[in-house]
Amino acid sequence: MDSVRRLFVVALIVCLALAESAEAKDKRDEGEQDNPTDQTFKNECWLKPNYHHCTEYVPRWYYDTTYLLCKQYLYGGCDGKKANAFKSYDECMTRCAFEVSSSASSIRLEISQLLPLVSFLGRYLGLRVFGLFRKNPINTRR
Repeated sequence: MDSVRRLFVVALIVCLALAESAEAKDKRDEGEQDNPTDQTFKNECWLKPNYHHCTEYVPRWYYDTTYLLCKQYLYGGCDGKKANAFKSYDECMTRCAFEVSSSASSIRLEISQLLPLVSFLGRYLGLRVFGLFRKNPINTRR
């Protein structure tokens, strides 16, 4: 019974995600376009931080694509390239964190918050349902 509940929750999450993407597609079909400035920010967030060693060392924030959050580093102050070098943590998260829009309000959703769920689903579906990557101690022969 517990496995049925878990599968139901997974199915519900998938349905909500599909409904949200369909709603976004409908808005684009009506002529509403994405803000190109927002797209520029998203692309900027995926660049590597500028670690060039120069005379000026200024604390900056960059978006770490491995952990999906903003981290602080020392910007060298040269090369003129300030991509993925934000002045504050809030500015970095505002520009780089993912958002899911809702009809009632805009909800900020960081992918790092979904990782435990994805990890759980991977373990549950991979290990428990299909029995992959795990030996059953009862059926093992020596």
